[in-house]
Amino acid sequence: MSKDNSATVSQKTTPAPGATPFDEILVCENREKQRVQTEKDAMQLEEADIKQSLSKKEADSEQKMKEDAKKELSEMRSKELSAILKNAEKSAEKKVRELEETYNSKSKPVIEKLAKQFFESDSMISE
Repeated sequence: MSKDNSATVSQKTTPAPGATPFDEILVCENREKQRVQTEKDAMQLEEADIKQSLSKKEADSEQKMKEDAKKELSEMRSKELSAILKNAEKSAEKKVRELEETYNSKSKPVIEKLAKQFFESDSMISE
């Protein structure tokens, strides 16, 4: 403590003229009560600041996580969707080839059978 501060403290603790020891104790207790209340108020302000700071950090962190998750999801969708589309295109192309092969293999006999039936029925009509 500095000399000024210690002098002030000693003056405050010095009982007023004609004061009893109980008055002196009451003065000390009141000063201590004020000091404790001041400290308590300061701690409550600090606690409120810390809570506010933590809330802001949590909100910022949560927002960052949401943004990262959305970005990751959109990337995954684009990758998976393009793979699904490629697979669908390959599957469609394969089915088209199979249909063409089936058509090519069955079309000649069917055409010949239909032509034969047509000509046979035509001969019945013309007779």
